[in-house]
Amino acid sequence: MIDHKDAISLGIDIGGSATKMSLLVDDEVVVLRGEYHYRPSLSQLADEITRLLDMVLVKTDGARKRDIVASGISLAGPVNSEGVLEQASNIPAMAGLNVREWLPATLGMDLDPLALTDAMSAALCEHQCNPVQGRAIYLSMGTGLGGAVLDDGVPLVITRGTPGHFGHLDVSGGELNAPQIPGSGRGSLEAYVGANMLRHAGVPIEQPEKAMGHPRMQKAVSALARGIRILLSIYRPNYVFLMGGMSAVFEPALPMLRTMVADGLAPAAPDHWLIERAVAGPFAASVGAASVAQAKVLRGRPANDGMTETEIRIHQASRRKAITSE
Repeated sequence: MIDHKDAISLGIDIGGSATKMSLLVDDEVVVLRGEYHYRPSLSQLADEITRLLDMVLVKTDGARKRDIVASGISLAGPVNSEGVLEQASNIPAMAGLNVREWLPATLGMDLDPLALTDAMSAALCEHQCNPVQGRAIYLSMGTGLGGAVLDDGVPLVITRGTPGHFGHLDVSGGELNAPQIPGSGRGSLEAYVGANMLRHAGVPIEQPEKAMGHPRMQKAVSALARGIRILLSIYRPNYVFLMGGMSAVFEPALPMLRTMVADGLAPAAPDHWLIERAVAGPFAASVGAASVAQAKVLRGRPANDGMTETEIRIHQASRRKAITSE
């Protein structure tokens, strides 16, 4: 059994519409969601994070800020090895920011936070909850679209902390006046399936079954199918998981999506593949960031010698109780 005493870990997910926070304390996960924001300033984000940390600590059994020994931050954009957010379409104030310096200064804590993309953080959390074998692609669907690839739970990283920028795939199929959003090219996958684009087109995304009847939603499903077909041929995964808030909107389309993907699929794709909605909840990215940070601390303890960080994360996830607060 892994001794995780004194291994309290903080996870922060700064998304395109809200900030979420998770605190791993013993076998519990305490989570909070911040208020909706649109392109907040750095000072607004700092105030929000500070407020959430105070609130999440109150919900624990006596944990204090100085008890936190690990932290991870999940970001909606590529992060380089120094912790600099290289691109931030939905939070432009953070573009070029070194979050490994900014977060400790903001919270007044002597920590070196891990910085990951939101898709990678959420994928690692999903793998802890559902540890599939082989290669899996995880599509994080929200304001935009990000992606991660895990091989038996180990991240495949090719560039800028990612396996490639899935949301930037051109899936327009030559459509005239294909949609475009800031930060990605015309006809990009995230321009077709992103929450704001669908909402602005009149798709009732809060009602997934009703949304399926909207013509713009049908176009989005077709674009998603084209994107997955490309990914199956390049990465040859055994699984494709849809994650994030928008995965619920696309869930009613899964049978149709599988049929569209399979129709005339290139022989380069694997013989056997599955497309499913992920089981991890809306706090997957913040929980994933906290879990990775905690596993690195635990991995360095003599009692856990011989265990990989992936094994530690899966073991810890199996012991955690249900999320205590939203």
